[in-house]
Amino acid sequence: MKLHTDARARPHIFNQFDQELQEVHRLAVEMSSLILRQWECMTEAMDEANLDSALQVVAQAAEVRAYETNIDHAILTLLAKENPVAGDLRMALSISKISAVMKYLGNEIAEMAKLSLTLYEPRNGTPTTQMLIDIVKICRDMQGVLGSLMGVLDGLESGPAHGLLQNEAGTCQGIQEAIKHQFAFVHRDSRQIRPVLTLLQILNSLEICCDHCKNLAEYSIFMIDGQDVRHFALAD
Repeated sequence: MKLHTDARARPHIFNQFDQELQEVHRLAVEMSSLILRQWECMTEAMDEANLDSALQVVAQAAEVRAYETNIDHAILTLLAKENPVAGDLRMALSISKISAVMKYLGNEIAEMAKLSLTLYEPRNGTPTTQMLIDIVKICRDMQGVLGSLMGVLDGLESGPAHGLLQNEAGTCQGIQEAIKHQFAFVHRDSRQIRPVLTLLQILNSLEICCDHCKNLAEYSIFMIDGQDVRHFALAD
């Protein structure tokens, strides 16, 4: 796709530069699509005890890391060969940051998939449906967040990213409530200690993923609008 907003490179005398920048953008969009597929499989593994989906997520982690390496190499090559103007430089460096965060996010999703394998090992006890309700809901909600972030990166429209940052507190509060519920389950039945410990690890990973999504939204806003919102409250 052609890049047309301020965050997107204006046509250059040499079309080669535009094509290379568009290729970097394409790779980043593909990487975000892979991250979303990872999350969908991880949620399915958690919700339906689908161990094949969990193993698929773990296998995809290497592909996520390969995308980050390819994007990093492409950006370094681009910067070494060309003398980009401010907007192009901002986009290239922002995509570099975004791909690094997506790699960390992919690694965390793979860790959650591994934890779901542990969760459903017979020797560790079987989690009840009630124990999983909060976690599956958070996973579904964050799947929507990742879908919105993919749309932001693909369409280079920052509005949804601003909205995600404004709603971040609600997700964090949901995770904290889920943690309290897990402690309540153990209090009522100490035999559930093993699955609860695993679920608490999953909730910790979800909290880390929430932070990664916040970083992705912030870097996307900077890439598109040139506005650094990391250290300032967004206007209502």
